[in-house]
Amino acid sequence: MRRLAWFALLALLVQSGERASAGEEEDLAKRVVALEAEAKRLQAEVEALRAHLPRNEAWFRAELAARYLAEVGEPIPDGVLVREAESLARSTRQFTDAAVRRAVEAGRKLPLATALAAPLVVLQVRSGAGGGNPNRVDMIGGLSPYVVARSRTEIPWSPAVDMHESSRAYALGGRVPKGKAFAVTKVTWRAVAAGDSNGPGEYYVRLGSETIAHDRDNSSTFEGKWEGRIVIRAGEESTVQVEVANSSAVEARFEGTIVDDAK
Repeated sequence: MRRLAWFALLALLVQSGERASAGEEEDLAKRVVALEAEAKRLQAEVEALRAHLPRNEAWFRAELAARYLAEVGEPIPDGVLVREAESLARSTRQFTDAAVRRAVEAGRKLPLATALAAPLVVLQVRSGAGGGNPNRVDMIGGLSPYVVARSRTEIPWSPAVDMHESSRAYALGGRVPKGKAFAVTKVTWRAVAAGDSNGPGEYYVRLGSETIAHDRDNSSTFEGKWEGRIVIRAGEESTVQVEVANSSAVEARFEGTIVDDAK
């Protein structure tokens, strides 16, 4: 920018047939510095004003999609994108953060849209006192209404569950691809059902129509393993689940193979 300013001023001098003296060059240099400072100030003012200008729907769609993907780890659902982008297009940029928060909160409770990539499902849920209400998560990340949020990363295991903890869940899984099935041959789990002054603790590990593990009001950590074969087909993903109530925690790993569905 400084070089361009110098060229412009020197060109004017050449055109006028005058030669700048040392004193004039010093004055010109000071003027260039002053103009550059003024340009920076004006640019900052432009950016500040631009932040309050309405954005079109395309801009909001791109912004929401990028930030949702970064926060939730999955592409933003079309319904959420359309609803939030349309409302924001009539507002100003200052509302973007609030819209992203709404979208992310919704996304963290929506079932996973991704397909089951490997024959492994990992489910975790833990919760403090909750009036005995079920806190549940299944292999597509579907949550019972009492779970506050689904974590993007595994929840560190701790058998000490504080009754004031918010309920959290984690799901590594996805939907069974069409024409395929998830044949579960092994389930391993660990859990604690300590309970609290609100009521007895409890946990469940369920697979298809079977309850693989269940305990109630037990403050000791229990670990177990099941082996067999239960086939989970597309549309049956919600039957692979773990659940707790009242200051309890459980995590389970469902392993097997992905096979062609004969039906």
